[in-house]
Amino acid sequence: MQPRASVLALVDRTLAKILDAVPLLAAPGTSRQRRVDRSTQPALRGPREVEETLVLDAAGLRPEGDDSAARLIVKAAELGWRRLITYNWRGGRFCGCGLGPDSGGVQIDVPYLEENERLFGIQVQTLLTVGDSLKRPEEVYRKVAAIRLGALNSST
Repeated sequence: MQPRASVLALVDRTLAKILDAVPLLAAPGTSRQRRVDRSTQPALRGPREVEETLVLDAAGLRPEGDDSAARLIVKAAELGWRRLITYNWRGGRFCGCGLGPDSGGVQIDVPYLEENERLFGIQVQTLLTVGDSLKRPEEVYRKVAAIRLGALNSST
């Protein structure tokens, strides 16, 4: 069995690869998810067409101040983004600060594996164990896409 730190690092790298594959805001085409990072921060805009989720890569952003990931989240919410996924935090104690109590239904997912372990008591090894065997994250998790709810009611 792999040491806990190795498993956490592997899951963190795998999650970063998945989120890094989300198209940037300026990328051509349509996607339900769009990504913003340090280099594209000035081009932040509201959601268009089918866009539902903004993925925020916090790497390289300042931990606090006007150029911080926390301020970028507030700006995104002001522009109409309601669902955000953030990753690559280094610090980030101000995540969500500035939204206030009337945030209009903004949801922010912050995948801190160790923090999730502490809050929910579910060890990463448990999530990656199938039967009696510890698996790699890419063996356990797969990319899924949302479908329209009406498709579930189809009689064909």
